[in-house]
Amino acid sequence: MTADKAGKTAMLEIYIYDMKKLGDKREYEYRFSQASDNRRKQAMRGSNIQNIASAAVLDDAFSAHGFRERDAELIYGQYGKPYVKDKSIFFNLSHSGEYAVCAVSDREVGIDIQEMGALKIKVARRYFTENECKYILSQPDSDKAADMFYRLWSLKESFVKAVGLGINLPFKSFEIIPEKKVMVLHTFNEKKYKFTERDIDNYKLAVCVEC
Repeated sequence: MTADKAGKTAMLEIYIYDMKKLGDKREYEYRFSQASDNRRKQAMRGSNIQNIASAAVLDDAFSAHGFRERDAELIYGQYGKPYVKDKSIFFNLSHSGEYAVCAVSDREVGIDIQEMGALKIKVARRYFTENECKYILSQPDSDKAADMFYRLWSLKESFVKAVGLGINLPFKSFEIIPEKKVMVLHTFNEKKYKFTERDIDNYKLAVCVEC
């Protein structure tokens, strides 16, 4: 939960679906049968596990609010961010490796999950600010530097998704220097946003929600 200046608490829910579950035939058939026509068509064209996992985590999230993924009518913002028509909730979806995740809030929200690997310093120098790169390289060893790279990526990705711009907001146009616990406050278009983080196995997960 986060709180705005007036002290009102923002609702925030995080749903996580393990794609390995779809290795069970009954689970896969059930999730496929419950998915929207669009998701089933996408699954049959390829990337079936990711599409059905996305449908599953959305269905879990939407069911908690009284409707199903297959019945949801989606509309899209100027830069492609999806919204559920005629519903008072905001949502965002991400997937990486073996997980599909969804964040639900009563305010604008973005979520990102990143499967960790080796440090990609060339990627960092291309997309991150100079201070962020220095922060990554200031970590005490290579493992912690890699950890920070993926942590920063998930934080920045969740932010651009929360504000609804996605790739249209360059990573280098804003900066995040996290401490042990991230509750960084960012302002964008006169709105304020805060972050929540989780570690899941070998993954970094970040959620950004409007205050």
